[in-house]
Amino acid sequence: MQASILLFHGSTLEAIRRIESTAPGFTNLLFSQDGSQLLATTADRRLLTYAVGNGVSIPPCSVGP
Repeated sequence: MQASILLFHGSTLEAIRRIESTAPGFTNLLFSQDGSQLLATTADRRLLTYAVGNGVSIPPCSVGP
């Protein structure tokens, strides 16, 4: 199963980007404050980050030792 997120232009409502994922579905979406990134939680409890400009998945970073 594959889920997708469809982004629309705010004024014209024209579809501008489709972001594809292997996630079983999305439960929450959040744009970064500057609008450059989209964070999505998935039905299988993952947090995914995408670059809004090109739809590319941003790999997770690790912190700590």
